[in-house]
Amino acid sequence: MVLRDLLPLPARQRQDVRMWLAALLDFAKGQKWRTWDPDEGNPAKFENERRGMWPKFKKSENHHAALPWADLPALMAKLSADKSDPSRALTWTILTAVRTGDTEGATWKQLHGDIWTIPVAKNGKPLRVPLTKAALALLGKRPKNDAPLFDLRPNAMRNCLQAIEPDVTVHGMRSTFRDWCSEHEHKRDLAEMALGHAVGSAVERAYARSDLLRLRRDLMDAWSTYATGHERAADSHR
Repeated sequence: MVLRDLLPLPARQRQDVRMWLAALLDFAKGQKWRTWDPDEGNPAKFENERRGMWPKFKKSENHHAALPWADLPALMAKLSADKSDPSRALTWTILTAVRTGDTEGATWKQLHGDIWTIPVAKNGKPLRVPLTKAALALLGKRPKNDAPLFDLRPNAMRNCLQAIEPDVTVHGMRSTFRDWCSEHEHKRDLAEMALGHAVGSAVERAYARSDLLRLRRDLMDAWSTYATGHERAADSHR
């Protein structure tokens, strides 16, 4: 691949691949596997006089399209009728409120009872995710060797969701979760920690070292109960 091959890609993906190439080339130079002209620098960074040759990536001001939380049980009911891996993986992603890549990279080795430990979350640190009964029910029999939790092709979850809700994104489901938390008066810190976001200032985080797993478990149980429609079923029997 040469850098001009990246130009047909979407702007965000093009920028991500270029940055990955730049990091890879820096590593190769550090290992003395390759060199380049000091005046030109890393060929993937477009430094110095070449800076203007690479089209700049502008972050979109548009947010990921999210599903209104009131519509979630209906979506989950449709997903539950589909036993395919993409559907189960999407349901897992919604119930755990994680990022798409976390589910795509999930393996059985990361599961310990009802706790899923993502080795490196987006913030660079491990993230313990409490698993509800509904999430665990999505899994098959544990294999003898480590293996992915779900057999997924690229964009499998996105395609699965758009077949039902064409205008909603998988990442937007995290916003659905966050809106539900706010509208049901769940504590902000718990909601943010469930999403894997840093909470508080650096000083606050230096002192508050607990990941509040027990409290987050209660939050995710409530989210799962609502998402799977059990909350409405309980209300109808009152």
